[in-house]
Amino acid sequence: DSTLLTMLQVAAYTAPGMFEQGSALTTQEETPAFAFYPDMPGNIILARQWSSETGLLTDTFLKLSPDRHFHTAFVGDTGFGKSIAAERLAYETTRFWHYRTIVLDFGQGWRKALNWPGVGPKGSEDGLGHVDIRQLYPGSPRPLRWNILQVPKRIEPGRYRSMVAELFANAGRMGARQLGFMRRALTELYYEAGVLTGDPKLQNGPLGHLQDEHEVELIRNERQSLGEDLDDLHPGTLLESLSPSELQALAVYRSRKLDVSKWVDRLRTYKEKLERDQVSRTSLEGVLLRLEQFSEGHMAKQYGSSASGTGVEDLGLMGNTDNPWGVIVIEGGAEMDEYSKAALLSLLASILYSDSVTRRREALGGKHFPPMQIFFEEANKVLTGVSGGAASDQGSGESGNPVSHLFQTMWRDGRKYNVFLHLMAQTVSDLPSGILSSCANVFVFQTKDPKDRDLILPHLGRSEKGLVNTEYKRYLARIPRTYAIAKLGYSDDVFWLEPVLVRPMIIRSNEPSDLEITQELGAVSLERTASDILVTNRSL
Repeated sequence: DSTLLTMLQVAAYTAPGMFEQGSALTTQEETPAFAFYPDMPGNIILARQWSSETGLLTDTFLKLSPDRHFHTAFVGDTGFGKSIAAERLAYETTRFWHYRTIVLDFGQGWRKALNWPGVGPKGSEDGLGHVDIRQLYPGSPRPLRWNILQVPKRIEPGRYRSMVAELFANAGRMGARQLGFMRRALTELYYEAGVLTGDPKLQNGPLGHLQDEHEVELIRNERQSLGEDLDDLHPGTLLESLSPSELQALAVYRSRKLDVSKWVDRLRTYKEKLERDQVSRTSLEGVLLRLEQFSEGHMAKQYGSSASGTGVEDLGLMGNTDNPWGVIVIEGGAEMDEYSKAALLSLLASILYSDSVTRRREALGGKHFPPMQIFFEEANKVLTGVSGGAASDQGSGESGNPVSHLFQTMWRDGRKYNVFLHLMAQTVSDLPSGILSSCANVFVFQTKDPKDRDLILPHLGRSEKGLVNTEYKRYLARIPRTYAIAKLGYSDDVFWLEPVLVRPMIIRSNEPSDLEITQELGAVSLERTASDILVTNRSL
């Protein structure tokens, strides 16, 4: 029977002494079909397109025009090129569209912006510098000196109080009880300092009038800028007679003497009164564990009361005052714990957004303000906070993504106020769904998590269910390094809404050292000035 083999023949088939390797060494699945746009409109260049027909990277550029610019998500596993694509978008829009660009860098990977061509004083069109670098961590060469509790110029003090408490609670994933402690302490401090100038209770109390000549001079300057009458101002003028803009200016002035140390001290007094309430005491200990670091060492100087601090609402407005634009990088650095960076960066983003909303109304009156865009490195941590173990009130926290409603509002409504928000994240499934779906533009790099791929495919216009489009789901796990699937989804023509396989173009520039940064931009000192001493003396 020819179907029977001898033992020697079987051995030759099953255990050959020599095996000759064939010429086909690798077998791989074909790359799925992607769109290719040879005549793409736009005046800035983001990437080079890959052709499905030739299987080659081409010299045809992926371009973007201002009318298609929108919130953008850069998602994918670490090391595959998210920052390269984000840097290109930031550079092109800043240099050629003169946007106001804020980079919230959780580490310090964006400092190479100092050497971007055409942005610094040596290469810009007007010969002025349009780049700045500031750091959040203590002991940095150019620290961001910022009194966290000082009310910004365009945010009502009561609203800012709630914003600070909510974002600091969100950064630590704290619960409602911990949020209540922080908000109550802030309310008491603001009331005692006379910051809540529009509150009827304060207006009827001992701080319900102008206290001294310094406050009178402040209101006089405010009225003079508006061309109003200055004669009826004197110490004792009732706050009820002041306009909303004058009350706001007074709130900003009075809040300068507050700082986080007083906030922490007030929370400690709460703790002393809660000896019998162990649950509340434990929650309060978690709050203090988070906030105490802001009242110690270099951080107490950097984020304490100061008359010479930075007005964060003006960050990124550089160059000619008639046409300000530029890029500023806020570095978190590795020397700072994650909670502090998440709290400060989230508060900074919210202040900038709220300020831009008011500036948009001012622009209707003839003032010029450039469109603003904010880049969020490590967006998961900034938006949803970092886990804190004992520092969090686990019993009262939300499940899922406990994102602050402030961020949800920013992503939903930002476009109306010429504010564009761009996030970089590794784990898509950890991002709040409402925020991710608001990003019409997306750059997807290699991602292997099944949950992440199920969320990405609908953004690309492909099905994540059933047996169709499975080749795209598999391809997400094997996209080559530095390549991305890009979809520019903000257009009124469906022709332009197909995803494209691209390779983002890297910006060739050196990363400066701390010494080079200080030589180019100058050092920033935390030493107390005469104005700081006067502010401290008035608060005693």
